Amino acid sequence: MGKKFGADKTSRGYCGWYITWYGKKSYLRSKQEYVMARFLDKHRILYKTENHVYHMNDMSYKPDFFLYNKKGNLIRIIEVKY
Repeated sequence: MGKKFGADKTSRGYCGWYITWYGKKSYLRSKQEYVMARFLDKHRILYKTENHVYHMNDMSYKPDFFLYNKKGNLIRIIEVKY
């Protein structure tokens, strides 16, 4: 399982660095993202956080989690909200 370092307090709850089950360092911005990361790690699902920014009209959108299969192909995008 991953572990966190350098956690800092914000109004959104937990924020800080997290190491995934496969050794990648990711910054999580909320307790909900931490819970999702732990779930994905438990099930050995490959993922990256805030990997890509989508530009739509005059706005930018950066989803929280990008899930990949073992071949490295994107299979799902997850946005974590409470």
